[in-house]
Amino acid sequence: MSYVREGGGLFTQRTARENLRLRTHSCRDARVLLPRYPTLEAIADRRVGLLSGGEQQLLAVACVLSVEPRLLLIDEMAMGLSTVAVKQPPALVRDAADQGVAVLLVERHVQDTLRFADRACVLRHGEPVAQGTSEQLTEPLEAPRDSYFDMSSPR
Repeated sequence: MSYVREGGGLFTQRTARENLRLRTHSCRDARVLLPRYPTLEAIADRRVGLLSGGEQQLLAVACVLSVEPRLLLIDEMAMGLSTVAVKQPPALVRDAADQGVAVLLVERHVQDTLRFADRACVLRHGEPVAQGTSEQLTEPLEAPRDSYFDMSSPR
């Protein structure tokens, strides 16, 4: 099981390559992994603290996937990312799911998440208000959107 927490949990004074090496416990494994992630390979020798939020999130996801987990837990993958930067980490997660990794993603950006999720459960005040396949939830998207943006007290 691997966990990507909000904020990524990276060593900001170390380079992207060093972060990957620390997670894989081997220089060889880091060299093998970097070509899988061309965006990361291009910035491998930059300090993580100098990377954009999207680059940091991409690195955090790559780091946890490097240990080949069977279950991946991700908290707020899109938090603070630009609309351009938010596209690459989900692609890595989708690829992992396609290879058999079970993924549990907590995300408040319902529309974006439904584009790559198989199934979803929308919570309102901790209670499920909509659940099903992405296709089932994409049609009546008003229900998940209303559930997220309705800040009234629980009924």
